[in-house]
Amino acid sequence: PRTILLIARGDYRKGDYVLFDVLRKIDTLFTNVTVKVVVVNKDFILPVLHSKKNRYDIIQGPLTRVKIFELMQSSDIYVDTSFSEGFGLTALESMAAGCIPVVSNSFGVMDYLVDFKNGLLVKEVNNADAFLDRIKLLMNDVNLCREIRIGMMNTIKKYDFIDRVREYELVFCKKIKLPTNTHEALRSIEKTISNNILKMFIKRGS
Repeated sequence: PRTILLIARGDYRKGDYVLFDVLRKIDTLFTNVTVKVVVVNKDFILPVLHSKKNRYDIIQGPLTRVKIFELMQSSDIYVDTSFSEGFGLTALESMAAGCIPVVSNSFGVMDYLVDFKNGLLVKEVNNADAFLDRIKLLMNDVNLCREIRIGMMNTIKKYDFIDRVREYELVFCKKIKLPTNTHEALRSIEKTISNNILKMFIKRGS
């Protein structure tokens, strides 16, 4: 793994100052690494990121969910230093993109992320070195990366989009009193829900 993605979200609860410490220390540990930094708040001042050892790409947000997903697809490791998350959707999206999440053990993330199974968890959420240690593990162990990616794909199957749409189908069929085995009705409802949910994700920024 040689590409790291970080997102500075402009909220103290998201641990941006820890994220900045991670950025400052990357040059002391790694060479020939590409670091992509998404800055959601244009007024944020990043640490100086001039380096002859590594490449830093600064991407000004806000970005659409689709663009963030594309950045994840072109990255190997996603780092999230947040102190507080609801469900923690971004780490799950990184799994779907094949980008290994290195995240703090903040609330909702714990519902689906298991340390060393489908990502890496950091307990010392105020400690940038703890995040860097986990990044270093992935950088130095191709087999660990392979095992975690297998776990990521198994996790994503549990959150499959079509499966969730079909669960909605059953609920709506019951509400409007359609037989749940009516193929044509189910497909019509699936198409409507799929289109509406897809539009919502595409329009939503981060």
